[in-house]
Amino acid sequence: MDPKLLNKLEKKTGLTMTDVMQVINSIEKSKIKDEEGVRNIVSKLSGFSKEPVNEDMKESIVQTVLNNKVPKELTKFLDKMNLGS
Repeated sequence: MDPKLLNKLEKKTGLTMTDVMQVINSIEKSKIKDEEGVRNIVSKLSGFSKEPVNEDMKESIVQTVLNNKVPKELTKFLDKMNLGS
């Protein structure tokens, strides 16, 4: 992953590389197409965030993942979630 993007992500969300790796490990063990699994992952990520993630944002992220509408480029996804700038 691009170090500049990681720095932006860390500044905006408070997620460190360790946090990201923990989530990646949990994603590998869960079913990403399973709604409960996706909600679990979103909840874990929101717990790491330095700013509260409201329920509407969580729901938007869950639906984006479940409907397979996550952009191939992480930057576009972060911009959509207002995390990339």
